[in-house]
Amino acid sequence: MSKYILLNDWKKLRLWGKTLVIVDFGNIYKTYFEQSWIKLFKDSYNFLIKILSKITDEFNSYKVKKDNIYVFVGIDNNIKSSAVFAQKLKEFLGDKNVITKPVKFLKQQDWVVRRKADFDALIGYFTCQKQEEFKTFVFLSSDGDFVDIYESLLKNNKQVVVFHGLTFETKRYTSWGISKKKKKKKYNLGKEVRELVFKHKGKIFTFPLDKLI
Repeated sequence: MSKYILLNDWKKLRLWGKTLVIVDFGNIYKTYFEQSWIKLFKDSYNFLIKILSKITDEFNSYKVKKDNIYVFVGIDNNIKSSAVFAQKLKEFLGDKNVITKPVKFLKQQDWVVRRKADFDALIGYFTCQKQEEFKTFVFLSSDGDFVDIYESLLKNNKQVVVFHGLTFETKRYTSWGISKKKKKKKYNLGKEVRELVFKHKGKIFTFPLDKLI
């Protein structure tokens, strides 16, 4: 996976100018919830604030302002902590910087109910509205559906930075006649996004989300 990352240390990346940060929280939440390294944090709010604070404080080439961070998060009215999470975010970023809507509950073929907020279209529209105002766009998302947004920005001579999620694959192997399990880290970055990295070298950069931890 490292061959797709043009710069290993995101802190050394030279941002082109005024920077917009877009967080598709529902898209990175699964990564947060499932991975063992996230046990370092008490809850999802602490996890996200730690990441956002790093982005505002540790890019060395340009100051990313908290006012230019927008988080898109679904609210589950059945879970009190969901609304509390959104309210705490608004206190940290400001009301206008946290975009919310109720989650939908979709029943899959195996009858498992899946929670979904569907922010893709809204994020696309929001990004288009901001194109003239910003030079650099930072996305926290693994969603391959955003590839058209990235390509539109790149064609308009914008810089794109994507912090994407990761999963762990469990593989079995045999050692000294004993069957064992081993977890292997696997980065979630869509094929279409990887192709953009090659097509627009020097304009789009991708980094694993755990680099912010």
